[in-house]
Amino acid sequence: MRKASDTGAVFDRVITRLTDGLRLPERVARRRSSAGRGPDAETLFRRMAATSMEEAATAPGLTHRERYFTRLFPKIEEILTSVSRVGLSRRLLGRLRPRSADAERVAYYVEKHLEDIYIVRERVYAYLIRLERDLKKKGLIDDAANVARTRTHFLMKVDAVVGVRGAHVHQRRFYDADIEMLASLDLVAKHGAPKELGSMRDSQVRVVLGKWRGVLTARHREVEGEVARVLSAIEAIVFEKMPPPPPRTP
Repeated sequence: MRKASDTGAVFDRVITRLTDGLRLPERVARRRSSAGRGPDAETLFRRMAATSMEEAATAPGLTHRERYFTRLFPKIEEILTSVSRVGLSRRLLGRLRPRSADAERVAYYVEKHLEDIYIVRERVYAYLIRLERDLKKKGLIDDAANVARTRTHFLMKVDAVVGVRGAHVHQRRFYDADIEMLASLDLVAKHGAPKELGSMRDSQVRVVLGKWRGVLTARHREVEGEVARVLSAIEAIVFEKMPPPPPRTP
């Protein structure tokens, strides 16, 4: 498993290479000076947010290389944003205190966490399929084969993480015996349960919170690590082999 620091370094490096490809530092300076060719940074980001990737990439004043990175940026952004959302439900569950926690809230955060992992899976899968196809069109067959192997390994690892629901994430209800027991105790607690059952419920809340905080933390770390592994594997392809060369300076 990758260390969190290693994973963060991969993400930072990828974003830095994206911003370099879009020449964002230059575009920020351009907005201040109102000089230079092509859209400034704010205009480019507004265009990417308000239109499709293809429309943003056809903005006047962009080189062929910049158009490539304008198309690439939202794809990488989608993947990294979905990874971040996997961690959001973990953080929200971590803030639940035993006094305010119940089975319904815990189950909601666990379900959302699993759904977000599945979204990461689908976004990475779709991007790698598209990348493999583009590489084949350019005649880069060996690189396409490497991407295919990366995709297979990624799916195997992530499917193991979400094996509790897997590909049926939207088709059947999540079940956990500890949460179901807590749900039963929640029900009787609302209707004048004996004191002994109230104590049992308090104990079960702590069991459930401890268990699922640990599970969600581990899964988030695993998914982050696998996405970082994918980005490392394709980094040279995406940033060096696929982009058009920089324009020649006169």
